[in-house]
Amino acid sequence: MSVYFACYDEDQLSGKVSLRTEAIQRTKRGILDKNLIIDRIITSPLLVARAAAKEIAQTAGSDDVQIGVDERWLDFDIDALMYWLRNGWHGKSPRPERELRPLDKILTTIASAYEDAVRLPGVTLIISNSEVYKFLQAYIQRLSIDEVASLKGIKNGEIIEIVKGGIDE
Repeated sequence: MSVYFACYDEDQLSGKVSLRTEAIQRTKRGILDKNLIIDRIITSPLLVARAAAKEIAQTAGSDDVQIGVDERWLDFDIDALMYWLRNGWHGKSPRPERELRPLDKILTTIASAYEDAVRLPGVTLIISNSEVYKFLQAYIQRLSIDEVASLKGIKNGEIIEIVKGGIDE
């Protein structure tokens, strides 16, 4: 019924992956401030998102918090998506051996994951990077693909409720 989003970025292009203590603490404080009991955590395939899910699950809900990777997100090159949004590089992947999916298909994949999460009972926390968050905002606010790059992101570890009418901070 309720869907929340927590941002954890990593830079896979440079190979830098870190799970910052302050980001984890920010998420935990946000969960406590909102009096949330998380039933499940859905992550992107990013390493830092999965590591964050394990850390957060220990303190963020009941003993049986479900953690899972949304396999649909393996369909698109998150690295290329991150690079495109940060550098405005249209249509080319930073890894030539991997084809960059059209951005509208990426938006459809992210929207589908969100709609599935909304239908689940209880509280779902989605953990991914700020680019996925921007695409989720674009879907909910019905923005064009061209408007995605100009959207404001969120801080690492920040937790925000995602509601059908928009983002509820």
